[in-house]
Amino acid sequence: MIVSPYYQHSSHSCSVNFKYRIIGNPGASLIVSTQLIPLHAISAEETTEEEAADWVNPTVRKIIPSTKSEALSIEVGIGEVGYPTRIRIECHPGNSEISKGTNVATECFIDDIRLTECEEHIWQPNVCSMDSQPKRYLCHKFAEQKCIDFSDVCDMHDDCPNREDEDNTIHNCKLAPPSARCDFEESRYIGGCEDWVIYNSANSIELIKLASVIEAISQSAKVRGNRISGAFRQTKMPLDKTYSNPNSGHYLMFSTFGDDYSVDEKFEDSGGLQYSHAMTPVFPRMDPKLKDSTNKLHGRCMVRFFFCHIGATNFQIILERLKTHQKKVIWTPPRSSLIEPCIWEKAAITLDYQPGEYFLKFGIAKMNNHKSMFLMDDFSMSPDCFLMSKTFLKLNFLK
Repeated sequence: MIVSPYYQHSSHSCSVNFKYRIIGNPGASLIVSTQLIPLHAISAEETTEEEAADWVNPTVRKIIPSTKSEALSIEVGIGEVGYPTRIRIECHPGNSEISKGTNVATECFIDDIRLTECEEHIWQPNVCSMDSQPKRYLCHKFAEQKCIDFSDVCDMHDDCPNREDEDNTIHNCKLAPPSARCDFEESRYIGGCEDWVIYNSANSIELIKLASVIEAISQSAKVRGNRISGAFRQTKMPLDKTYSNPNSGHYLMFSTFGDDYSVDEKFEDSGGLQYSHAMTPVFPRMDPKLKDSTNKLHGRCMVRFFFCHIGATNFQIILERLKTHQKKVIWTPPRSSLIEPCIWEKAAITLDYQPGEYFLKFGIAKMNNHKSMFLMDDFSMSPDCFLMSKTFLKLNFLK
């Protein structure tokens, strides 16, 4: 018998695939089944022996009869699992062997076992414990338990059943101010986010603007003179990450293609230094508990956002301390997309403890003369970054 680890989560499309060959009398078979973890491993509830035995009774998914042919491939549907579950593949002798008392052995050969479209998570005791590294959160308020990264909590995207990870009463998500929870859909502001600053220099080769999905669609067909923009043919735009809707949505765009989006031709072939940037408002100092490696809050101040980029993109995020003017590059993209339109990816950055006020600056690095475009959407900071926000507001009021 072959037994998998216990999986605590899988998608509805999950299946197990493998190659097999069965040698034996007629009636020999392989049985593929799933089996729940013993109830006492996940629950303190008292149960009878009969209930406990019934809980772990395997559910047969497929009976595969013997065949005289060579090795075959098969796909067996597993689907979603609500509790930790393992997969069993058992070799069974044929009924004729048992009834006749023959000594003919049944042999089952299994190879190349693969789970496909499962998005599985291997179950481990205390996998979401605060002692585990990296720390993870257990979605536990509803029937299905699921572990997610702490970077997924309060990131404006649903990762737990029933939006548990975005529940303000549980996680105090709204402790982060609106300027730290940006979907770039706030049309009252030039950058689509409260109190953000967008600065486009006159001699810059870069343009930063709030890009509209509808605008991108309409501009892609625009004729300039007697030609369609050549740059636009190079830069297909993705759907908005917030709504995933082909007809609506905005994201923040940093572009050096020039011909795509510039207000006039000054962005074309200027060769000038790049000084354009986007900037957050000033954020308060952090709670000293975040610098204590023994405290559960350690490492819990995070910046999260979705991004996609095309071209030789020397994009960077800089953290700058207000009083000391110390600057540090805290993130650059891991690579540039080779697919158009580019694919949205998620970034999560753990911020070091900041004893004073600070802000974040975004832009393409200076002296970058390459054609490139970087898009950002659904920017969020975890609420643990703002545990001192009440003190910050009080001090600024007294000033």
